[in-house]
Amino acid sequence: MPYPYLKRLPAFDYLSPETVEEVIELLSRYKSEARILAGGTDLLLNMKQRKEAPKYVISLKNVRGLDFIKYDKKSGLSFGPLVTVHAIEISSIIKDKFPVLAQGAAALGSVQVRNLATVAGNLCSACLRRIRRPA
Repeated sequence: MPYPYLKRLPAFDYLSPETVEEVIELLSRYKSEARILAGGTDLLLNMKQRKEAPKYVISLKNVRGLDFIKYDKKSGLSFGPLVTVHAIEISSIIKDKFPVLAQGAAALGSVQVRNLATVAGNLCSACLRRIRRPA
C-alpha cells in the first residue's frame, strides 16, 4: 500500500438535498454528526485519515445557484459555497478586480485539485485548523 496513512472511508449516510432549506433542516437535525460536502478535498482526506468520522455527509452538489461569483461597488465581492478554486482562477470578474486572487488560485495545488476544491470549503477548513491549533 503506497499510502498507509490513508484508509478506506468510514461508513456514513450520504444525503443529497436539493434546496438550501433542506440543507439547513438536515444540519439542524444532525448537528455535530453531519458535515457538508462541496468539493471534498479536505473532508474526504480527513475522513480517510480518521481525523473526522461524520455519521452523515450532506452534499451541496444538487443545490442550484451556489456557484455564483458577483461583484458590485457597494457590496463588493461575493461568491457561493460551490465556487471552485479553478472558477476563481479563470473568472473575468476576479481577473479584472482582484488579479492577485486569480494568480493565487492558479498557484494552488494541481489542476485536478483546483477543479474540485471549493474556496468556501478551504476557508472553513483553515478556520477550523486555526481554532483547533491556535498560533
